[in-house]
Amino acid sequence: MRRIFVLLAVLAMTVTTQQASGITGAAPDGGAHPYVGALIGHPPEGGLDVACSGFLIAPKVFLTAGHCTAGVGSETELPFVTFADPVDLENPSTLIQVEALVTHPGFNPLTLANDFGVALLKKRAPAGVTPVGLPSEGLLDTMRAGGSLPSFVMVSYGVVVDCSTRPCAFSIDGSRHVASAPVVKLLSDFVFIRNGVCSKDSGSPQLLPPATPGTPVVAGAVTNSAFGCAQMGGATRLDTSSALDFLEPYAQP
Repeated sequence: MRRIFVLLAVLAMTVTTQQASGITGAAPDGGAHPYVGALIGHPPEGGLDVACSGFLIAPKVFLTAGHCTAGVGSETELPFVTFADPVDLENPSTLIQVEALVTHPGFNPLTLANDFGVALLKKRAPAGVTPVGLPSEGLLDTMRAGGSLPSFVMVSYGVVVDCSTRPCAFSIDGSRHVASAPVVKLLSDFVFIRNGVCSKDSGSPQLLPPATPGTPVVAGAVTNSAFGCAQMGGATRLDTSSALDFLEPYAQP
């Protein structure tokens, strides 16, 4: 529960200065991050809908939040994954059937510990959609010690907030958006970011800005917004032994 109390303390210092919620300062992705996709579930009212965001870590492995794999795993039908931008639920050719869901065995929905899971796809991702690289163990600690911890790049299919006018406007159009997410506080297994986390953001990657051309590196996966779509968000670190021991067997070609 420590991470919840830390976030509440940070929020108490900042919420009076900015009331925006959801992913803020976002712009259309424009195809820059094709490996970020959407997990498509079967809502109780029927049909299909975006449940969460996520990203490809191997040609047939999609990483998302643990509460997402646990949530859609309780449905009677297996979900789909799509990398279409925008999402096109009327076009079956853009949907990849999931054949299995695996949630980290240590996932705790109360403390949000180990909040990640994988969706194993029945077929490979479309051509041009290449996996993102996992971080080395302790990468963020090393970067912080060197004084070079950067803002993350957050890419999501979730709620977007526009506060250029008042009141702020909330929208979700099934498109992929990108925004900056400065680091607020780094814990041993969790990182707080100065950008809101809201509906359908869960599972989206926190990417390190590319210093050189090559495979992008993901540092964290957005966790559940237990904080009411506030201006602060949080992500489960992927550079821990717990995360890498679980993910590395799946992140093979």
